[in-house]
Amino acid sequence: MIDCCWDNAGVSDLVKRLSDTVASTAGGTMGSAVTAMMTTAALVTKDPTLALLAAPSGAFADAVTEQGVQLITKAFFDPAERVKRLADAIADESGQPTEDFITEHVIDGAQRHLLGVVTEAATVAQSDWKIRVLARAFVHGIKEDGAIDETEMFVKATRLLEPRHVRVLAAAIHIMTKNRPGFVNTETLKEYDNGIGIAAPILWRDLVEQGFLTEINTRGNKPKGGVLLSHETKEGFVPTDLGYASGEWFTSLDAEVTVSDPT
Repeated sequence: MIDCCWDNAGVSDLVKRLSDTVASTAGGTMGSAVTAMMTTAALVTKDPTLALLAAPSGAFADAVTEQGVQLITKAFFDPAERVKRLADAIADESGQPTEDFITEHVIDGAQRHLLGVVTEAATVAQSDWKIRVLARAFVHGIKEDGAIDETEMFVKATRLLEPRHVRVLAAAIHIMTKNRPGFVNTETLKEYDNGIGIAAPILWRDLVEQGFLTEINTRGNKPKGGVLLSHETKEGFVPTDLGYASGEWFTSLDAEVTVSDPT
């Protein structure tokens, strides 16, 4: 079945060799929980390369270093290592070995889909914070009745955010909720959390592009399309409905990024 996928995709001979290596080395050093999680992610996302990435590192190294390409080895194993960290975090959050938790709680299609979405998100996570959030969200979403769809939506939103983004979003929500100004800008952010630093304009522009914040003009009116008018000189923003909802979700998971958190 995997051979068919590779043939249809027209991938390189090197990747085909790596696929064969996986087939011959199943159950290797990454552990059965990680292998099962990444296989589920491959099925949910229809991306068979995720299953490839769960192969034991020594097997891949043998296949790749013949070509003299050390960086390819690392590129293949970073995602699997992140999923291993996710599995460890799930065990910490659930109080059970990850294999036992999955066996006990992941019993229907919706739960398997959430496992796949969370695992795939972990393969590209660039921070320990995001791994912790994904693990906490997975355990909460699986155990809480009716929470799977909501959890999956916020997991997809979490993919777009790094700790500094969440820090800016949390500060903006706090300022708007407690002080109720017409809008938040770089100056008010720094007054609330001076740890945000000079990157604040870049971070809140990211949040605007991703739909968590919207820009406003100096009169406190939202311009058409949420884009700041070029002739306005004072930049400001307010959280969107998605921004407020995401902030509440992070708070419910006790996953906010505070002033003391590393970023």
